[in-house]
Amino acid sequence: LECSVSRGGNEFQANIESNSFVREGTYIERGCSAYVLVDGPNWSDANANAIALGGNLVSVTDEDENSWLGEEFSKAKYQYSDDNHSWAPDEWSINHFWTGATRNSNGSWEWTDGSSFDNSLSNLVLNNNEEEGSGSNSDRLLAIFNNPNHHSNPNMYLDDWINNPIEGSYQGMAEISICNK
Repeated sequence: LECSVSRGGNEFQANIESNSFVREGTYIERGCSAYVLVDGPNWSDANANAIALGGNLVSVTDEDENSWLGEEFSKAKYQYSDDNHSWAPDEWSINHFWTGATRNSNGSWEWTDGSSFDNSLSNLVLNNNEEEGSGSNSDRLLAIFNNPNHHSNPNMYLDDWINNPIEGSYQGMAEISICNK
């Protein structure tokens, strides 16, 4: 990716991490984007926090970004205890992060930043919940990391979910453009 960086770097990172809803030590730049984890607990709150930073919840638009996110955010430094489910202690290394995907009123998926949604991404697991179809309340997309039970990509997969976590609190993965377009 080639772009003219208009912001980014240490000063920009310090400004982003000065927000109380940003998880310190999770800021990373790649190409024309900066990524950082923001508080939830639900999708709506995480989305509002990403927008407050001048970005959106992450949009996974191609296989390159898909692979990079899986490799980067499956690292131990991104694990957090708020999404640990008391009924599944053997899964406490699995992390859940809200993404910017929503299901629209037609039942199709879209990214909140307006990017094209690619249904052919290798790690998408859509409509696997019991309440499928246009009446489904699974209208948000979670990025799930470090799940050894997911055969196609244990580092990361994207799964449809409801606006709230089952138990605890999920963080959001914000993506902020740092380049002139």
